[in-house]
Amino acid sequence: MIELRRVLKPNGVLYLAEFCSEQSQRFASSAGVPMWHSQQRELKLILDGFNIEKS
Repeated sequence: MIELRRVLKPNGVLYLAEFCSEQSQRFASSAGVPMWHSQQRELKLILDGFNIEKS
């Protein structure tokens, strides 16, 4: 997140799509890529300071 804050211009937009889960969950995709589903409260903490809009 430090790098995102550094490179985003003032009033810049970060598009993020996440399927939140009730529990934090680490898993691998079918291609073996490590992935992670976060809890909604975790994302709110990580994105503190960003204006969050839902669609």
